[in-house]
Amino acid sequence: MTETGRLETLTWISRQLQDLKMNVVDDVSQNRDDASGTPGGGFVAYSLKAVNGEPLRDTSITDLAITVENIKETDGYIALAIRCEELEWNVRIDPQFYSDAPNPSSIFRVIVDGWA
Repeated sequence: MTETGRLETLTWISRQLQDLKMNVVDDVSQNRDDASGTPGGGFVAYSLKAVNGEPLRDTSITDLAITVENIKETDGYIALAIRCEELEWNVRIDPQFYSDAPNPSSIFRVIVDGWA
């Protein structure tokens, strides 16, 4: 693990989250479940990417001593969380199974839901 690699990765993730903050209102308006006649019946999910463009895997951030809590402390996540709170939406980071080979791994998705 290098501190440079750790900081670079956290900065990269923070920028992705900042971009989500800028796009989340449009994304929700385009994807909300109004077609069923019951507005607010869905969620929007975003997959986080690693610096190399691959899905952000738990195995790669563990190698850099990065936790989900570290991600939640980034400026990007904080800005996204504040924006969602203003809109009375929920935001969370959820691991999702990705692969068994060569080792079991999960990727991380940012989930936004809770709109009425």
